Amino acid sequence: MQPFTIAVVAGARPNFMKIAPIVRALNARKTDAAAAGIDLRVPIVHTGQHYDENMSEVFFRELAIPTPVHHLEVGSGSHAEQTARIMMHCEKVSQDYRKKNPILEPLQEVTMATEGRSRLRGGFTC
Repeated sequence: MQPFTIAVVAGARPNFMKIAPIVRALNARKTDAAAAGIDLRVPIVHTGQHYDENMSEVFFRELAIPTPVHHLEVGSGSHAEQTARIMMHCEKVSQDYRKKNPILEPLQEVTMATEGRSRLRGGFTC
């Protein structure tokens, strides 16, 4: 089977609520993808901008979002600092995957950092 990875990147409370239905929909299509010869992989990449139990883990539990495969541990900082750390860490994570097509949510740091990296690598964002 041909592996195809869609890394779902999120790191702050509003994004966790937005990715839950996206991840469920993608995971629901794995059987159809397999029938077409595609090994659909949907890893969650947590940037770590919100790292408190009540700002992060609680949403994963209550919304039944799978545990993140990667945790970038970006932490707090200015917009520029967080963006730079996300870009550096996402570059390393993306090298783990054959396809580099992150789905982005509109948190400024995540969107700016991962969209720029994706476009440099010939990927796409939505």
